[in-house]
Amino acid sequence: MSAKVWVLGDAVVDLLPESDGRLLPCPGGAPANVAVGIAKLGGTSGFIGRVGDDPFGALMQRTLLTEGVDITYLKQDEWHRTSTVLVDLNDQGERSFTFMVRPSADLFLETTDLPCWRHGEWLHLCSIAL
Repeated sequence: MSAKVWVLGDAVVDLLPESDGRLLPCPGGAPANVAVGIAKLGGTSGFIGRVGDDPFGALMQRTLLTEGVDITYLKQDEWHRTSTVLVDLNDQGERSFTFMVRPSADLFLETTDLPCWRHGEWLHLCSIAL
């Protein structure tokens, strides 16, 4: 069994424009993507962070769980909404981001939300929330 990698940061729902003008909600956020990537490569990962007690928070929970990520320390925040970003591509294919929710739940992580670290576990930080 490999050592667990805990990934701390933001779980974000990206809103991608479709050709018909609708927005497609997609699970994202660099830290959440890292946790999923570790799990897909056969590693053991867990996600530490906060999402809102809202439909986008539920989407992030379901997605991470389905992808094999431990979500024990992914907390739902009843007072703040899940981080949501509108993603746009310019003619050169460069992305731009407009954050729709400020402050979002990921900014309210508390020390009480953290696990008790075990010997040999790793902590990976990658977040604008820090």
